[in-house]
Amino acid sequence: MLDQLTQKTIDIWWSRQSKHPVNRRNAWFLLRKMIRMAVRWGHLPAWTVVIDNAGKDVSTPRPDFTVADFDGVLTQLPEFYRAPVEVLFAGHLRLGELIALNGSDLRDGMTSITKQKTSQGLTTGTKTDQVKTIKLLDRGVQALAARPRVIGSAPLFAGQRSERITRQAIQKAWNRAREAAGRPEMRLHDLRHVSLSLVAEVAPLKVVQQRAGHASATSTQRYMHADQRQHAEAVEKADELLRRIS
Repeated sequence: MLDQLTQKTIDIWWSRQSKHPVNRRNAWFLLRKMIRMAVRWGHLPAWTVVIDNAGKDVSTPRPDFTVADFDGVLTQLPEFYRAPVEVLFAGHLRLGELIALNGSDLRDGMTSITKQKTSQGLTTGTKTDQVKTIKLLDRGVQALAARPRVIGSAPLFAGQRSERITRQAIQKAWNRAREAAGRPEMRLHDLRHVSLSLVAEVAPLKVVQQRAGHASATSTQRYMHADQRQHAEAVEKADELLRRIS
């Protein structure tokens, strides 16, 4: 199949998906990963198909949820799912990354993200092939401290029958909780945006990018909000500087 992927066939499919930019972006990420693996394994010598700005952020704008919104849904979650969701929030993780975590990926509050579990149950590299080791926000550390320690290659979060917890189980529990909390539009992935936006208030772009696992700073820019409080602080500091140099 790979040797049939020419620039022409890619361009035709790309143009047909013009009304579905998110589909185009996600398909491009998947295709790029497939080609990289084919080249690495020696099935292809190289690949020259190029699409400009394929990874550009084209997601539909989402509501600006708050930590209070998250806490409201969290109180409606069964106890069994609260720790995984707290870690999802505290590490700004994608759901597949959370599910793929093993006991050995956690050490002294530092979490290594090297892989993900896809919706098909496969273990692959992360969405952007970025490997990151980050310190969890304290909420995640405290949630894990209240649980039995997991070591080695055992799943960090097991399901009801001791196997690795599934995407479907977490998603189903979250969907019920958000309905009960009156936040039916709040997706699990929105927790990543809420927590990364908090970090962006106190950290430079490069730190936010590394914690997010973004391949480029372009995707990270959407988390760098500037609210009225930050503007007021900036003006205060600028006025203080002017007074000193005047």
